[in-house]
Amino acid sequence: MNVVSSTVPPPQKLTIKTTAQPNVQSSGEVLPSFSLGLTQVEKEAELERQRKSEEEAAQVDKGKRIIHAAEVLKSPWKIRLTRISTKINKEEQKLKDWLLTIDPEGYFLYFDTANAILDNSNCISFQPKQLVTAQVVDAFCHILNMNEMYKAEQSPLRLFVPHHVTVIISILQIKPETLSRKYVIRIFFSMTVSDHHYLLCFNIKKPSFEVIDSSALQPDFDAKYQQIPQNIRNFLVRYMVLKNHSKAKDIASLVPVRLEMKWRTEHNHIDCGLFVMRHMEHYQGVSKNWDCGLAVEGKVQDQQLDVLRTRYAHQILLHECNKQKHHVEYQIFEEHMKKAELEKQKAKEKKEKDTKAPAKRQRRA
Repeated sequence: MNVVSSTVPPPQKLTIKTTAQPNVQSSGEVLPSFSLGLTQVEKEAELERQRKSEEEAAQVDKGKRIIHAAEVLKSPWKIRLTRISTKINKEEQKLKDWLLTIDPEGYFLYFDTANAILDNSNCISFQPKQLVTAQVVDAFCHILNMNEMYKAEQSPLRLFVPHHVTVIISILQIKPETLSRKYVIRIFFSMTVSDHHYLLCFNIKKPSFEVIDSSALQPDFDAKYQQIPQNIRNFLVRYMVLKNHSKAKDIASLVPVRLEMKWRTEHNHIDCGLFVMRHMEHYQGVSKNWDCGLAVEGKVQDQQLDVLRTRYAHQILLHECNKQKHHVEYQIFEEHMKKAELEKQKAKEKKEKDTKAPAKRQRRA
């Protein structure tokens, strides 16, 4: 582990970086620029593939046999789905313990990438019984988009749009060739309205439009969502028309359908962000018999969500893309050492107390 100074860096100005300027029509109306900022990731991935090819060629020249994994053994994701059926491990427990010590005062940066940042106020939302912030969900969108760059060739391309697209019309730069018919494209829009997180999912190749919401309350669709899904659909369609995409008319005619999932909740109003993150990484566009692994609302589901809360924090804060990763690792290490020293001191005091007890009893006798 690289040890860095524990000195907290001065507050940094919060800025949103985009790779393209919004499209402006003659009427002055701003259309989405659709920028993910994945160009650099693509270049790095291509350089890595070239490097591996050169290494393999060199090994062949030396007469060594190159062993490749069979296609059936390859995962369509860089990282497999987050496990919820097992307990958190020691490293995850250390992270969980550290999260409980984060100071809510001041400004401390713990996650920093070109497209997302998280400070102490966001990381505190990883603590139990806290509503994860929209910025946390945005950071997870960024990581999922990075992981898509390493998907298997036959796996459908998925794009994850952060919540701030509803505030700043500056989203995904979907190139026409990316939306070609040979891919089954799914676009996920992370929505946050009145501290409630839910998901909009578009299937581009086989047009469908789904609302994935963990809350089972308020069955009246229009009363709950107030035309927001239709507005997002219209923004997407207008961009597709601008790019002469063949599926624009099909998408324009779609009516949003809310999925009925057995794990939806009526009493849990805190974990909607965790549900969104689970749905994003798990949903592949086939709603029939879809099972994301979560139990129905109750004690078992609460335990699963607690595991997800810690594991999502681990995935985000200790991801390779995080410029503050080593700083977070040092903070976790430092807190673990403090805790170990405190437990050692308590054990010593208990031992001394137990040693003195027999002597007192003998004197009384």
